[in-house]
Amino acid sequence: MAQIVETYAEDDDPASQTGLRSPDLITHVAVHKMTVHDGHRLPDALDDLADRSLTPKLLLADSHYGSAGNMALAQERAIEPTAPVRTAKGCSSGCLTLEEFSLDEDGLVVRCPNGVAPVSTSAAQAKLQARFDLATCRQCPDRNRCPVRADRHDGQIARFQYTPARAENQKRRLYESSDAFREIYRWRAGIEATMSRLNYQMNLANLRIRGMPAMRYTVNLRALSLNIRRCVAAQA
Repeated sequence: MAQIVETYAEDDDPASQTGLRSPDLITHVAVHKMTVHDGHRLPDALDDLADRSLTPKLLLADSHYGSAGNMALAQERAIEPTAPVRTAKGCSSGCLTLEEFSLDEDGLVVRCPNGVAPVSTSAAQAKLQARFDLATCRQCPDRNRCPVRADRHDGQIARFQYTPARAENQKRRLYESSDAFREIYRWRAGIEATMSRLNYQMNLANLRIRGMPAMRYTVNLRALSLNIRRCVAAQA
């Protein structure tokens, strides 16, 4: 698996209107085993870029890199990260998720998807909690797919617990539905064309080599070759 970082410029950049726009160039290449998750490679990429004074001001990435830890790491380095949050657990099976609940600025539940307010809420460092009236929840038409799971509680109260990270993800998902997010994130699609050119124009899709050292050497050289092509095209 190869991790690629490249530069980009928006169409309304003044340099592009005068013909002086620099070509989009690959600034980081890392090849590693398929057993390593994409999200775990972002710290190494940021370290490599920082060592060569190429730290970006804005970083666009796909959802695999959009964990809370990666977002915090980028912000610590004065980088503005933009990446979608991964799909909430339970969405694919039709269950209600925290995204359907209304939260206040502190991440505490204000109302459930059916408009019922909790009896009380509380916040701790590791968990946030909303307590609902169990009798009301048992009459809810969505009780079988609600994370409160009233059918598993006894007594008078049903507790719904979740982490502060999940509450923060809800805010990010709301932002992802905005025009502002779509306007800036659309530029991330450009690197898909770069990956296609590496695979087919630079023939990375049909390599006849084995071994990680040889693979790293070849992928880096072909990424360099693509950069040279782009620089030549920009000067033509």
